[in-house]
Amino acid sequence: RNRISRWRDPVAAVRGAQAAGSFYDLADPLHGAGSPADAMMLADFSTYLPDDLLCKVDRTSMAVSLEARAPLLDWRVAEFAWSLPMAMKQRDGVSKYLLKRVLGRYVPQDMVHRPKRGFGAPVSAWLKGDLRGWADELLDPARLAEEGVFNVEAVAPLWQQFKQGERKWHTHLWNVLMFQAWQAHWRKARADVTRA
Repeated sequence: RNRISRWRDPVAAVRGAQAAGSFYDLADPLHGAGSPADAMMLADFSTYLPDDLLCKVDRTSMAVSLEARAPLLDWRVAEFAWSLPMAMKQRDGVSKYLLKRVLGRYVPQDMVHRPKRGFGAPVSAWLKGDLRGWADELLDPARLAEEGVFNVEAVAPLWQQFKQGERKWHTHLWNVLMFQAWQAHWRKARADVTRA
């Protein structure tokens, strides 16, 4: 489960939760995905790519009036890539093997084999800085207990350990904070409508 969730045991974090199925549970029906590696790539291609990465690219580029393009996602390139045998996609621990071989003809090798660098938001710095008070309020154990969605015993220790610099739980906590903020917004909106 922790392959698809930041939480080692996501059911423990949410009161009354039951484990949900995942793409890994559905490997066979994934359009004949074949091997587990193919099923994982299809899961990423069908969910993480459009629902996360491309959304972020679109939002950040459009924020500065830039229309971004992803030429490697052209349907002909994608269809060709899917048709390749696994040995051409990954070999000897090298991912994107064929792409890197071709690219190596045109650019320096150190550029071809440079490690990935993400575009992650500085959530840890935010939670240690300007957003700490906001997070303290939303992750207050009494509030979590009263609202009854999250298991206080699972969430509160992570926040304490993070604040004390013991562990880097910011990615786990951010998901909880987003839910808490969403819930607070809609509870306030409902209360405003009721009063009106």
